[in-house]
Amino acid sequence: MDPQLSGTSVSEYRLLSGSPAIDTANCASAPADDFSGDLRPQGAGCDIGADEYSSSLFADVPSDHWARSWIETLYAAGITSGCGTNPLTFCPDAPVTRAEMAVFLERGMNGAAYNPPAATGTVFTDISADYWAAAWVEQLFADGITAGCGPDLYCPNDYVTRDQMAIFLLRAKYGSAHPTARNWRIFRRTHRLLGGRVDRTTRRRRHHGWLWQRQLLPKPAGQPRRDGSLPREDI
Repeated sequence: MDPQLSGTSVSEYRLLSGSPAIDTANCASAPADDFSGDLRPQGAGCDIGADEYSSSLFADVPSDHWARSWIETLYAAGITSGCGTNPLTFCPDAPVTRAEMAVFLERGMNGAAYNPPAATGTVFTDISADYWAAAWVEQLFADGITAGCGPDLYCPNDYVTRDQMAIFLLRAKYGSAHPTARNWRIFRRTHRLLGGRVDRTTRRRRHHGWLWQRQLLPKPAGQPRRDGSLPREDI
């Protein structure tokens, strides 16, 4: 009997909607959740195998999407409301701007109901007080998560790169004085005293290594795009 699985090429083995394995297992002997964290059961009964089939919340995030459970967790936590309604969509492949990332990070750190103090418009010259994300950007600065993109600039419409996201996440998770940044400065000074040169690739690898080990940033499929824009599915 064909179990009708998807994702077999990448060892995901997720159930398709017509699979005979859906709702046919004994829940008494099944784990409380499946391999991606979905609670059992999602339907009339539990499903056979490691995956518990559930229909997707977002129209553009199919049930076999690698980041579906993470995306839906963000939505349930109130950190994102998606990118469109009727139908509800998330735009997983769309890049994320630095302004949008300020909102994501502050909600992630403080909860969905959090509202930052009113903006002053005096922190960055390219962020006026009436800019839609001004309060979020200024709070991100106040929290020590960002210093901007240049002297008195934040570049709100620039896309977030994986480099920048690595630093954002480390500071949001561990604080602005995270030891990776401090150890990096010591490493750089020592290396230069010895006549060496520390390039940006070395610095990026240090930040990305911390994040990958702690599952805060997924490794991109194929060749890493560390200088490319970060899609919404990777947040």
